[in-house]
Amino acid sequence: MANRENILTPITLQDVERGYRNGTIYLIDCPHSDGTACQIGEYWFYFGDKTTDDYTSEEYRKRVPEDEIVSNIFEALEEMRNLEDFENEYWYYRAVLAEAGTIKE
Repeated sequence: MANRENILTPITLQDVERGYRNGTIYLIDCPHSDGTACQIGEYWFYFGDKTTDDYTSEEYRKRVPEDEIVSNIFEALEEMRNLEDFENEYWYYRAVLAEAGTIKE
């Protein structure tokens, strides 16, 4: 794990919830396929289960409770944090959330 984690706190479930509610974290229609993705800043990522593949972002928001959406996004971010190939992307998302005032330092 990079030294950044020794300096910066990881993204929490509450940070994701605040970010989702204030619009820093939002759902989009997948650019490369049908279904829903999550966007933070300039980048997006897949999250959730097969349900995200079956519905547009608008349909997904109507069918899936907000707490489940937030939980799925958080879990995807946690997976990124723990995978070396996605470490820089994870810390980018954290920086976007911090800049938006979503992370309470």
